[in-house]
Amino acid sequence: MGEQTPVASVRDPITYFDSPHDTRLCGCGCGCGEPVAGGWFLAGHDQKALHARVATIGTVREFLDWLDNTYIEPMAE
Repeated sequence: MGEQTPVASVRDPITYFDSPHDTRLCGCGCGCGEPVAGGWFLAGHDQKALHARVATIGTVREFLDWLDNTYIEPMAE
């Protein structure tokens, strides 16, 4: 209130922008430690995190075999 708008005027009445008030203090979900605004990962870091986990098992094929043989689907309530 009483200050300039944080974004330039646009025709669209709703404008989204990154704000430090929306930054998660815990950082990016991949573990890089960078702050994230409006989500759990920085752009592309979800894939970085996924492939790092796949690599702990081996190749993608080995990961799929491991998951198929390990994962137990939760029972519906």
